[in-house]
Amino acid sequence: MKKFMALILTFCLAFSNLVAMAAENPKSGEASAEISAKLNEPLSEVLDPNGMITDFLKNGKINCTVKYDLSDSSSIKIQLDMSTTADITPQKMTAWVNINTANKEFATVTVITKKDGDEKYQYHTSLLKQEETNQLLIALKSMDLVDNKSIMQKYVSLLEKYGAKKDGKNISITFSPANLVKFYDDVIKLYDEIIPGYSDMLNYYNNSGTEMTDEQKQEVENYKKIMKAVAKDKLFSSNALTMNLTLSDDGTYFTNENASIHFNFNVYDLTKYVTEAMGGTISDEYMPFTQADSNVNFTVNMTSTVSNMGKTTVTQPALTADNSIDSDDAYIYDDSDYDESDYNKEIADSLTDISGHWAENDIYSVVSNGIFSGNDDNTFTPDSYMTRGMFVTALDYMNDNDEYYEAADGSFADLTDDDYYTSSAIWAAKHTIVAASGNFEPNENITREEICVMLKNYATYAGIDLKTNGTPLTFTDQGKISSWATDAVTALSDNGIISGRPDGSFDPQAPATRAEVAHIMNNFYSTFIAKG
Repeated sequence: MKKFMALILTFCLAFSNLVAMAAENPKSGEASAEISAKLNEPLSEVLDPNGMITDFLKNGKINCTVKYDLSDSSSIKIQLDMSTTADITPQKMTAWVNINTANKEFATVTVITKKDGDEKYQYHTSLLKQEETNQLLIALKSMDLVDNKSIMQKYVSLLEKYGAKKDGKNISITFSPANLVKFYDDVIKLYDEIIPGYSDMLNYYNNSGTEMTDEQKQEVENYKKIMKAVAKDKLFSSNALTMNLTLSDDGTYFTNENASIHFNFNVYDLTKYVTEAMGGTISDEYMPFTQADSNVNFTVNMTSTVSNMGKTTVTQPALTADNSIDSDDAYIYDDSDYDESDYNKEIADSLTDISGHWAENDIYSVVSNGIFSGNDDNTFTPDSYMTRGMFVTALDYMNDNDEYYEAADGSFADLTDDDYYTSSAIWAAKHTIVAASGNFEPNENITREEICVMLKNYATYAGIDLKTNGTPLTFTDQGKISSWATDAVTALSDNGIISGRPDGSFDPQAPATRAEVAHIMNNFYSTFIAKG
């Protein structure tokens, strides 16, 4: 039952996300919802020994208004106003969430909460490392869908496939338990078409922030098969879900939603069926309840309204020593003193293949300063070649800028939003560090002379004066240096940033290894940036 309810709740979250956020380039808005639950025939004391669940379900109601502000793509602001009413103690609380994704290695998430009656705010700041950040960015992307009229048309067509009735802007539909499971799968497929990786993100968060194993994925599939079989054998009676929806005037989102989840079932029969379907046996002797006392009539009602599209602003309260509670008093783990340099040094310390390498100190320095990162398996692979995509990303990290771009913001034909280097390449093009059109060729190995040109252009952009002393180049193969790179090679050579090979050559068209680039970048960083 636990997993089935998780499936239903996940569907409701995915659906509510589409309802609340799918407006034509929304950037901001509000969605309010009221959820009430009722359990007409509660189970035995075995399932609810303290009576808290039963008390809430008898007369429980949750009200929530969500305000969101996406006007700054690198700093998402969300405000939740929540209240509960039940036979247990009512509560009201406001939560402010700020998700800053400007840093490409990790996101900073700040959560501030305040309950009615409390004098001070409670706060929690945490850093999400790369995998968590990647999954979070996918989730956030679902809040700012593009071409939403087309998306909504696909969604309405999907509803009609399952028997929805459409009267102007009003849509109504009733799902059976079997169709609800199928519809959930189709909704996720639709999201995957729009946002690559969406279903993997759902699985990631449903599995407590870890990648699902093959066994766990198979367990989910087995569970869906069982639920379809349960529905077919009519162990559930009545209908599972009824929805009434109203489209906005422009057809880009739902302005109102009324949904009712309703189940009649016998827990004894269901438990026995599922156990046997999975190849097990069950004995009445060990069943914690009997067939006679395990009938359930369970209903959840939800209504929601979407408003103020493009008008809502979210202002996070300013925290001071007088109006906020630190982590110890609030019983909240607060890692706000864990900063970027701590994280970067952890990565540098974890590298397993740089000890004794000629560039060990350079590699440790550029990783500790957040210019480079290691591989997922805690290696740096110093002797592998550096690609153009890797190098422009390292330049971007060294610059520590807050600019973020998507592929459509530039004119490169070979970049997509799924590529880690896309934003960095477009940032570099916008500041004339690289040429701004054609193909960027991110997977091509970068040459030694290309590095010099990009670094010199970066210095110009950053206001760094590469003073030259007029000393002519003395490399044995200087005639092979491309004319467009000669000035850059000269400037970096005069400033001690690059040097030649042991045999006196420069080897301008040779691809550079990650170790060589780490050495060059460390020289540049130490000379011009670390010293301020």
